[in-house]
Amino acid sequence: MELILGFLILAYASFLDLKQRAIDDKSWMALVLLGLVFLARDYTRTGSGVLLPFAFSVGFTFAIVVVLYYFGIMGSGDCKIILGISALVPLPVHFSIFPIFSLGVFTNAIVISLAIPFFFFVYNLNRLKDVRSPRDFLVLFLGYKKKGSDIGSFEVALETEGGIKLFLNTKNLELGHRLSTDRVVWVTPAIPFVVLITAGFLISALMGDFISRASLIWSGI
Repeated sequence: MELILGFLILAYASFLDLKQRAIDDKSWMALVLLGLVFLARDYTRTGSGVLLPFAFSVGFTFAIVVVLYYFGIMGSGDCKIILGISALVPLPVHFSIFPIFSLGVFTNAIVISLAIPFFFFVYNLNRLKDVRSPRDFLVLFLGYKKKGSDIGSFEVALETEGGIKLFLNTKNLELGHRLSTDRVVWVTPAIPFVVLITAGFLISALMGDFISRASLIWSGI
């Protein structure tokens, strides 16, 4: 039941993230509240043994997302969704090298996201001839070129007067900020990461996380 309800909430949050690159507080709060409801149910059935896994899952995940948010690696909405998942499903439902379910979901989302730079690179293959430095090569994996005055609502310029930025702090993004120039510049889209988290959640629920599955294959089990 936890997995079904969790997926439905995440599907709703994914819709919001696709539509506006932001989610409302109802999504992650619903995950947390349901987690508390199921914790109370399990407590009445099996006793206090369920409290430690819940506390460890939420506490460990909280520490991780605080670091990710502080360094601008993930947005606040993405962090809250991961935290909500940690409350709803504390323990892995399949074999996992990770002690908590949310960590498997997060690593699944990261693995899926690795396909995005590959698609950018394929799209930019015709620009290989323009590469003059390592930075010029790396940006091929991060976005595409378009007129600065045509930057879309969910895009951000990688290229400024100071040069090309290879890392963007999620706390300082100016989505949709159009440049006052028709010069063609490098831009990157804001990735709806909640969609990837939802995919990672579904995969973790059905078969576990990619890294743990790979470890089984590697060990020959």
